[in-house]
Amino acid sequence: MKRKRFWIRSRMRFISTRLFVSPVIVFLGQLFHLFAINNSVNGDKSLSKREHYLTGRCAGLLTTVLTRELLRLNEQKPESEKNLNDDDDVSVGMDVEFNSHGVEYNEMWLWNKLHNLSDERIKSLHGSIFPTFINYLVQFSLNQSPRICYAPPLTEETVNIIRNQYPSCNISIGNLKQIQIVDSTWTACLLQLYHVKYSLAVKYVRENKELCTKLHLTETYLDNFTMLSVLNEKLNVQYDTQLLKDQTGWLVPGFLPRITDGRYTCPVFWRPLKDNRNKILPLL
Repeated sequence: MKRKRFWIRSRMRFISTRLFVSPVIVFLGQLFHLFAINNSVNGDKSLSKREHYLTGRCAGLLTTVLTRELLRLNEQKPESEKNLNDDDDVSVGMDVEFNSHGVEYNEMWLWNKLHNLSDERIKSLHGSIFPTFINYLVQFSLNQSPRICYAPPLTEETVNIIRNQYPSCNISIGNLKQIQIVDSTWTACLLQLYHVKYSLAVKYVRENKELCTKLHLTETYLDNFTMLSVLNEKLNVQYDTQLLKDQTGWLVPGFLPRITDGRYTCPVFWRPLKDNRNKILPLL
């Protein structure tokens, strides 16, 4: 991963307002840490469905917040310092050099805002929000394999939409059986923060060969249709070989919304758990 170009397309410029107010960001950080530290105490045990759902939602939102913050900071730089390449459709290209130390982010504004809202001195229970978040995100990326959602089957119309949206999808509709959605939230979040040059993400990827390899493989198969047997071999995706023999997996960013419009790849990642059963899944 010596050099990577990351494209973000949007019809509008990055606005100056922040995505969430400070109390919401702090709450998301605390909630994520609560489940993450419980998992670290229990070793490499897989998260339960409920834990994965809540932790994944927090991770996706925190990643989006930090991504927008870093892009916003970049927008505020003088033109001569920007690492941007704009064109008529407002495409933003960001190059990540291997020898770059990345972009630092100061989250003190969060605590200053909280102090202004309350007469009481508010302190973080777990230290800084984003450094702690990245630390556990790395652990999850290394120890938690992408998981099959066992969501309802996709309609053929949805599959055609996916193929149009992601031209690299390598599957024949004529041979299609049932597509299994494979959630890669942890590596997708870390990969996005690496691409926007968040310093801690760059540091971890540079110093950990196993992590670098895992992110590279995730990027290779992300948003592609791939046989589950291949995803098992490359990314250790666990599945019932008898139940899902010869079936196809769709590796997706899971609970990480698109930075351009805030949409999730599939409704299964924004609906409550009880709403994800026994329905044909459209693509939103």
